[in-house]
Amino acid sequence: MKKRKKSKLKTSNVFYAVLFLVAVMAILAGIAYLPNRLKSEVIIEAGKVSRLYESQFIKTEDEGSFENDIEKIDLAVPGDYIVKVKVGFLTYRSHLIINDTITPTLVLRELVAPLGKELNPEDFVEDANDNTHLTYRFITAPDTTIIGEQTVTIEAKDLGSNTIVKDTTVLISQVKDKVTIEAGSGIPKIEDFLLEARTNEVFITDVNKLKLSVGNYPIEIKMGERILTTTLEVRDTIAP
Repeated sequence: MKKRKKSKLKTSNVFYAVLFLVAVMAILAGIAYLPNRLKSEVIIEAGKVSRLYESQFIKTEDEGSFENDIEKIDLAVPGDYIVKVKVGFLTYRSHLIINDTITPTLVLRELVAPLGKELNPEDFVEDANDNTHLTYRFITAPDTTIIGEQTVTIEAKDLGSNTIVKDTTVLISQVKDKVTIEAGSGIPKIEDFLLEARTNEVFITDVNKLKLSVGNYPIEIKMGERILTTTLEVRDTIAP
């Protein structure tokens, strides 16, 4: 009798274990076939959205909460990002696609640069606008070893590889940025303001009328059709 009772008990335990496994499998199967409550992807323009909301991803009227740190996604950087949203007791995945389709705007300035000075594309940028980070490069770079006016071509490129190309000019001048003299040393000559031999440079400022006491004086020099401004610095470094 005891053996029969043990046998029936064992059979009953096996039955309930199988029943439990079947129930679990049924639940898992039901979950597997539950419809995804999120949109498969959400597409935004880089830099146009300041923050994300769960409702942008949920395609039903349910409420949910982000499961990953959404603040770490830079909304101004194009890319494909995984977003997890918990709706009810389940967590779903969606794709956030950040596109950059807008061409940047670019305004360049004209420059006057001394002979031999190294110039970067950014030196010519007066104004630029885009929703993402911009980089600049020369299409036609200036040769600062040659005196005279040159055409410079610059490209601006954003993170979406949208580009804009603009032209400007640079005048390579041999006029120095600043000339320093000792107080009482006399009136400087035009050659004192030049890096190389004089070509067509002449004073616009009448330096003979300057008192030349200690201080800084703006000096205008005409080079061809251009008027350049430099500085004459007068110092007093000699003890009486």
